[in-house]
Amino acid sequence: MIFILFLMNYTNPALHRSPIYFMIFLVLFEDIFNNDFYPKDGRHTYLIMPLFMQEEQYGVLVCEINGNDITMMPTTCYQMSLALKFIYMLKKQEETTRKLHESNTVLESVSKRDDLTGVYNRRGFVAEAQALLKVSANIGREMAAYYADVDYLKTINVQFGHEEGDAALDSAAKVLMKVLGHEGVVGRLGGNAFVAITPLDDEKNSDYYNAEMKKELEQVNQSSEKPYQIGISFGVSTFVCDENVVLKDILSMAEDSLYQYKYNRARNILV
Repeated sequence: MIFILFLMNYTNPALHRSPIYFMIFLVLFEDIFNNDFYPKDGRHTYLIMPLFMQEEQYGVLVCEINGNDITMMPTTCYQMSLALKFIYMLKKQEETTRKLHESNTVLESVSKRDDLTGVYNRRGFVAEAQALLKVSANIGREMAAYYADVDYLKTINVQFGHEEGDAALDSAAKVLMKVLGHEGVVGRLGGNAFVAITPLDDEKNSDYYNAEMKKELEQVNQSSEKPYQIGISFGVSTFVCDENVVLKDILSMAEDSLYQYKYNRARNILV
């Protein structure tokens, strides 16, 4: 896009005593004879000079000027061209910086996500869970940490193939996200292991979320046409959020709760 710079010389003698006695107006090239700055009456004489640096054309200077000042115009045009080049460079740098920032934001988001399920991976979960624990509104609030496994994933992989195993993991992740992801953070540590952390209140306590998890699993299995059932075993650890809470410790307690649940389930089967 090429611009026209109108450099208008005012006839007021008071302005001539000022170091700056020109007014500069910027218009589009196609509006050279149709703009608010082009005089409509009287006779005027203009000097027209190109504004460029090397092979790059920036515009044209249309200048109403006294004959005595014509010798200074090449230097003036050079300085204007240099200023325009600097402005273009700054705008290009700003645009490049903006695009780079957007790309980095996308890459940062992708690097925190599990490729298979779309929930946070280990790195993303730790970062987001720690941020959730530091939210001022959560300080002093009861919260719950979940450690979950997808049941019989190895059997599904062996009998129906790894694609079905991946589908089971994806379905389990969707259940966890639907139940716990609204206010909380859900992540996959790898294999069949998932973790989550969510705030609690009087209505939505740990019993509420446990019941919602089982209800959602039942709905998924009833509507599924898969030759297997999707099950999730999970352990829960509740705690009061404060500045002394250590994420690793509360997840460890939730994992212990999961192992205790599995141990009791195995004993009941054997009995």
